[in-house]
Amino acid sequence: MALPDDCYQGVAGLANAGQRRGRWTVRRLAVADTAGWIKMCSVADLIWLESPSNPLLTVADLDTICAAPRKSGAIFGVDNTFATPLNQQYLDTLQIARDSGSQAASNSKATESS
Repeated sequence: MALPDDCYQGVAGLANAGQRRGRWTVRRLAVADTAGWIKMCSVADLIWLESPSNPLLTVADLDTICAAPRKSGAIFGVDNTFATPLNQQYLDTLQIARDSGSQAASNSKATESS
């Protein structure tokens, strides 16, 4: 699993708990490390990126990272904090998009709002 180094602490806590139990391996990358994210796309089973990140608001190069070839069967998700998937315009390339405005995971073809 690939996670940003500047990641919402709830997500980081869940990922670390699973790693301690031996369920998966967690690799943390800088949000702005585009080359590192592209490399992880080819090997990770789950790519979870935050852009802008929480709490530092670092923005990833989503166009480039989302276009990278992925490992077969990999799941790619982006948490948008508050920018929303519609504003960042990458919905056709992901399985999961999330924004804190809705507090809901959403399918890549639609977003939910509360």
